[in-house]
Amino acid sequence: MTGSIFIENTFGIPGIGRHFVTSIFDRDYPVIMGVFMMVAVLFGLTYFISDILYTWADPRVRLTDRQI
Repeated sequence: MTGSIFIENTFGIPGIGRHFVTSIFDRDYPVIMGVFMMVAVLFGLTYFISDILYTWADPRVRLTDRQI
């Protein structure tokens, strides 16, 4: 998210980063909360998918608990 904010503001490209910065200056709280929620969900999904792919790629890692 910070990368898109930097690129869009530097080069004047319209996008969600610029919309987010504008909503901060205009104190548009629903938009700010929506963007934060969207970024949080995307990060959560990314971490979940990476965990699933890691268990698929490395057979030593299992989804169930092992008995010691």
